[in-house]
Amino acid sequence: MLDRYFVVLHDGQWKISHGEKHGGPYASQKAAITAAVARARMAAKKGRQAQVMVQGENHSFREEWTYGHDPYPPEG
Repeated sequence: MLDRYFVVLHDGQWKISHGEKHGGPYASQKAAITAAVARARMAAKKGRQAQVMVQGENHSFREEWTYGHDPYPPEG
């Protein structure tokens, strides 16, 4: 099973959505991504597959970080 952490812009604030839980708000998209990657990394350390998805301007999602495929901390 893949744990997905979604970084979303909701009511003008960046938040993280995971399952039925929501985290934030964060000061910026970058801050929300950093926090989401940290959460996903913790899940992966517990043996779960983990991925961070980021909402774009057109409301579609793009893959930002996947445990085992991308460096930690994320570059950029």
